[in-house]
Amino acid sequence: MKRQMHLGLFILGTGSHVAGWRYPGAVDSFQDFPAIQEIGRTAERGKFDLIFMGDNLYADAAAHPSYTLRLEPLTMLAALATSTSHIGLGATVSTTYSDPFSVARVFASLDHISNGRAAWNAVTTANPATAANFGTTHPDHARRYEMAGEFLDVVKGLWDGWADDAIVADRVVFWCSAEGRRVSSWFWASPYDTAVFLAYLSVVPSLTIFLVRVETDFYDRFREYYGAVSKHGTLAQVLQAKERMAECLRESLRRVFLAQGPLSLALVALAPWIAAGLGLDRLQAAMLRPLLVGGALHILALFGTIILLYFDRRRDAAEVSAIFLVANLTLTAATLWAGPRFYGQGYPMAALLAAAWAYHRLEQTLRDLEYLTFASQPMVPDDQPAAAS
Repeated sequence: MKRQMHLGLFILGTGSHVAGWRYPGAVDSFQDFPAIQEIGRTAERGKFDLIFMGDNLYADAAAHPSYTLRLEPLTMLAALATSTSHIGLGATVSTTYSDPFSVARVFASLDHISNGRAAWNAVTTANPATAANFGTTHPDHARRYEMAGEFLDVVKGLWDGWADDAIVADRVVFWCSAEGRRVSSWFWASPYDTAVFLAYLSVVPSLTIFLVRVETDFYDRFREYYGAVSKHGTLAQVLQAKERMAECLRESLRRVFLAQGPLSLALVALAPWIAAGLGLDRLQAAMLRPLLVGGALHILALFGTIILLYFDRRRDAAEVSAIFLVANLTLTAATLWAGPRFYGQGYPMAALLAAAWAYHRLEQTLRDLEYLTFASQPMVPDDQPAAAS
């Protein structure tokens, strides 16, 4: 197996030799950025892996000419990133005389500007003369390395605070989450979705009862009623069929309420323990309770809307949907403005308004059903010709 050598260039603007700047045509200042650019491009053509720039945090007229005066390393490397394409860009930054947030930010910025080529040489700064520039005292060796260990942990934690693919932006949706994760190629999830998911999961019993009772028993009574109408039954037969249908509907909704009400109340009472068991933070745990109530009310509003559509009351069903949409947008905006204590409370209030209106319209429909039924029929049956004028 072939062995490969990795080459890095420790860049000194005036050269390693203290008298190199005196050579005719040599670079005589580390502030000559065009010369530094040419050094970088030459190293890249020569297959070097890395350009590295050391640093110190004090000026010394008696120091090496390349250290007497120099550009700030991160600024220089960011500029150098635009004139190179694949060589690594490394710089020294002190853990004793910097703060973790700023270091994490500047290196992350350089990494983005250079398309992943940034490197950090973390040092603790041995020279005590540096302390005077920061108005402090120089820590001893053991303390500096203790600080460095914690410093590195914090910086790496800041870098890992966002997943690599946590931000999605397109012309339709912008979703931003510090802990967002891709579920599939187009679907993204955030921990804030968890409370909503649990709220909708809690209404599964109601959905089951609705499918079994309303979509079967009620539908049979619904067909019986319209059968009495279409087969020219007497008014008494039509009214009896209507009453059986209305009673079946009320019984079905009563069962839904009896099943969902205690379950939702129990989940509301247990919400802190559920949130703790699932690792939800305090804000999500606080949102869980109103969302559980909202989920139960929302499903009742949806059931009322479906029954209205059974009776072809499309305008009434549209009213329920519009009320929920407008109320949810308005109340959610109001709770966001009011602050975190009120987050999640707009949804149950909107669902309550929609459910109340749905059942108000449903009661009106049942009360006037025979009138609505016969008023919607054609004046002349389809199998009889209209009278000549």
